[in-house]
Amino acid sequence: MLPSIYILGREIPMYGICAAFGIGLAFFVTWLRTRRLRREGRDVSDVFYLLLYAMIGVLIGAKLLYFIQNLGTLLSDFSLLFTNPGYFFGGFVFYGGLIGGVFGAWFYCWQFRLRLFDYANLIVTAIPIIHGIGRIGCFCAGCCYGKPMDPPLGLLFNASPVAPHDVYLFPVQLLEVFTNLIIFVILMVYTNKKSCPRHGGLALYMCWYAVTRFLIEFLRYDDVERGFIGFLSTSQFISLFILAGGILLFIKGGAIVRFFDRTRPVKKKRESKAF
Repeated sequence: MLPSIYILGREIPMYGICAAFGIGLAFFVTWLRTRRLRREGRDVSDVFYLLLYAMIGVLIGAKLLYFIQNLGTLLSDFSLLFTNPGYFFGGFVFYGGLIGGVFGAWFYCWQFRLRLFDYANLIVTAIPIIHGIGRIGCFCAGCCYGKPMDPPLGLLFNASPVAPHDVYLFPVQLLEVFTNLIIFVILMVYTNKKSCPRHGGLALYMCWYAVTRFLIEFLRYDDVERGFIGFLSTSQFISLFILAGGILLFIKGGAIVRFFDRTRPVKKKRESKAF
């Protein structure tokens, strides 16, 4: 694969390039989705500020969960934080990023007295964009690799600094790229329907991704590094809670949305209109 490229004599990790491209594309797609609103003269600046807060939450949450998963190693040799650059510049866990992103979006809405679910359907499509392109970066770096498998399904990741060498591994990263593409298309269609409730897009994404991630985990081969809770990998364990939350949001979405609407602060005088 291609873990990094050289630009002007400097080594640039492909994962970082893909992550930056995914974030840029997510903002661009969101901008396109607000075109109709802008034509109507509506202020959509909050959409992009909210997305920015969510991105910051993604980075913090993804790194924090990575530290938690590697807490045993760090406690046994705390110097790794300073001697191994991978602990800061690599190692992000998606579910930590998802939780952190939702919290970042909620915090922006709380800060400026906006209603989170007025924006949920508009920005939820950004999640599979960033995640899918990020998984291309994982494929290039050779991380998040799959189980040993004979060719043609198995590939060698001999250039990877993290994947086993001289072993044909299933490129599970590309499978996750494909599942993210599918849910992106579904979300684009579903959230554009007038019948889609304010919580519909997020609930659908939570259910879809929780199920697909739970199943994909059976094809992962790096699960020893990421840890187990009982007989389930950490990601499978979290998937069960994400799925339960998505189902609850589908069933009791109206009540949950009203709860969030009622818990807005009352200090700032800004209005929020559903998109």
